[in-house]
Amino acid sequence: MDQFIQDHPSVITAILTTFIFQGTYLAMGVYMLLVYVQAKKKDYLLYGIYLMLFAGYFVVRIDQVFETGWVVDDEDGAFYFTAPLLFFITGIYIDFINTFAEINKYSKQFSREVSLFSKTMYVITALVAGYLLISGDVETIRVYLRPVFTVVHLYAVYSVIRAFLVIKSALRYYVLASNLFLISFTAVGLNASAAVEFHEGIYSNTLWGFYPVNASQLGIFLEMICFSLGLGYKFNQIELEKEKIQKLDALKTHLYTNISHEIRTPLTLISGPIDNQLAKPGLAKEDQRELLLVKTNTDRLLELVNQMLDLSVVESGQRMLQVSRGNMAVIWKQLVGAFQYQANTRDIRIDATISGLDDVWFDPDVLEKVGANLLSNATKYAVGGSTIVVEALEEGGYAKLSVTNVAKQQLVTDLNQLFTRFYQENEAAAGVGVGLALVKELVDLAKGNVNVQQLGGHRIRFTVALPVEQEAFKTDECVYIDPKTDAVTVGEYLNNAANRVTVLIVEDDDDIRLFTASLFHQQYEVLTACNGKEGLEIALQTLPDVVITDILMPIMDGIELCRLLKTNVMTSHIPVLMLTARVGESFVLEGYETGADTYLTKPFKPGVLRLKIRNLLNDRERFKQYYSESFSINPSLAVTPAEHHFLEQLKAVCDDHIADPELTAERLAAHMNMSRTQLHRKLHAVFGTSTTAFIRAQRINLASEMLAGGHKNTVAEIAYHVGFSTVSYFNKCFKEQKGCTPHEYLQKKANMPKEV
Repeated sequence: MDQFIQDHPSVITAILTTFIFQGTYLAMGVYMLLVYVQAKKKDYLLYGIYLMLFAGYFVVRIDQVFETGWVVDDEDGAFYFTAPLLFFITGIYIDFINTFAEINKYSKQFSREVSLFSKTMYVITALVAGYLLISGDVETIRVYLRPVFTVVHLYAVYSVIRAFLVIKSALRYYVLASNLFLISFTAVGLNASAAVEFHEGIYSNTLWGFYPVNASQLGIFLEMICFSLGLGYKFNQIELEKEKIQKLDALKTHLYTNISHEIRTPLTLISGPIDNQLAKPGLAKEDQRELLLVKTNTDRLLELVNQMLDLSVVESGQRMLQVSRGNMAVIWKQLVGAFQYQANTRDIRIDATISGLDDVWFDPDVLEKVGANLLSNATKYAVGGSTIVVEALEEGGYAKLSVTNVAKQQLVTDLNQLFTRFYQENEAAAGVGVGLALVKELVDLAKGNVNVQQLGGHRIRFTVALPVEQEAFKTDECVYIDPKTDAVTVGEYLNNAANRVTVLIVEDDDDIRLFTASLFHQQYEVLTACNGKEGLEIALQTLPDVVITDILMPIMDGIELCRLLKTNVMTSHIPVLMLTARVGESFVLEGYETGADTYLTKPFKPGVLRLKIRNLLNDRERFKQYYSESFSINPSLAVTPAEHHFLEQLKAVCDDHIADPELTAERLAAHMNMSRTQLHRKLHAVFGTSTTAFIRAQRINLASEMLAGGHKNTVAEIAYHVGFSTVSYFNKCFKEQKGCTPHEYLQKKANMPKEV
């Protein structure tokens, strides 16, 4: 072997060069294909195929030179493979140039011409391969191969020159340099190879001390370097353009958000005066109709602005998933209820089938916005008198949600365009707004998918699939687990001597009632009722600390329940929160006029409901705190006429009878026209004290007024005057309430500077 190397150094050099080139093509071809798998760019795919095909071509040529017989036995056998392969490689190469240089961007005509040329190469490939297989006439193909490839090379030179002139980017320099290397060295290699006899084998290194095939390999190697640099340059330009677009998008989003905020301010200022005008009595019907039209469109603009703001937040990447474990079915029922009232005005029925989904993982805000927009879209475009079909079920770890309606007309030809914001098929067609575009973005954010189908007869169905298993989300996207519970019964509550704060929930839908109860069971005692009549009975029996009631209920609705609670002296102090699907200012005003303390529309956010209830309870506690510090009855603090009447009556009774030693809890209850139990529960609810403690506190108040007023009576006389039977007990009670004895109280008053 050493002797062979010494005798034939040029042969060894030629062999090494051959395999170095061959290994480079294979490695680069595989790399290009792997990049394509990651980047999905067609030019990487075509160039990878091109290099792999050339590597295969050179395997045959090397086998020819080395006469190994592993691939072909003779020159004719090699020709069966190399002749059609060269045409196919040329077609792939031309396709690559067309894609790489983006010729279509600069000249559609030239791009089509280049594409036609590559297709022609594929056709010739098939014809040559077919002719050789059928006829075996190698000599005829060999005779015509050189002139045909001469024409191909001439066209390639023409194409390169024209491409250099057509392409306006720096890519044209890479195309020019690559083809100069490829065409020149390949031409030299092909001509040199044609002059070499097949039988010369390994010793046929007659071209510059190398095998003739090495010239073609060198051309492709230099071309590969140029195109690799070109692909790198193109990738870098794409990244720079992407960064530029991202910055521009961020700027547009910022501007978009700011403009939306600015639009919302004047819309709010327009809406306020319109509401005032509509509230004025004696408004002419024509004026009222026009103002309502302005009001409706103002509300629509506000809704559109809010959707635009939501969309900008999602697109900017600022909106993150906040997935929790909860009852998705309840939210869907609330959404359906909210839109059913709106649909009723157009005689549209919503038929909902909801199964499962009572213990799943989801983002409530995403679900509400998606559901609201789909139902709003269905209600808006549905034919009057038709039925909207809503289905929600759990299937394979996904919540499958669909909304089907009969549209007035087909909105667009391509249904997927419905998810494009403000899409308008033609100038005469109505636009689709941004609601469905927001749905698409939110569903993508929630790792789901949405599609739309035309079912025939103008029936259109939107289907959303959202993952509902915890494994589908990242750890930082899961925020909490929502507990589930059942409410206590009235009997259990009344038998509990150490009652906590009590919440009464009045709701006719079983799922919503149980879900709402689950939000409060850890902090409060929860009582439930399925209609207003039952709720009123429970409220009169237990005097809960707060009532949450729906409005639309059978037997007795929430409006009537609230009215009866607020006009009954026993229950007038109880805060009432109206939780309803009836959306609109007129409904809100109706609720407040009935005496409701606050109002929340469905679908409600659990956190907001909890906060509102806590605030209502805090207000009642502040009233009790005020009494515990002053022990005075102040009717002006009452929030309802019935409550005001109760406090006034209580104050009048105390003024007339508090000094009576015979005034007991039973007699005070009789003066108030109540039973002792009723009065005790009422005083405990309003003032946080028992009837006996209340009487004692009022007597101490009267005594302190007499002491401060400079009465000449002794402490003992004042004690007996205000109804105490013993002075020692009076002194004890006075010190507990005022923090000092009656004598110390007198001294403090005497030492206080007199007002001038």
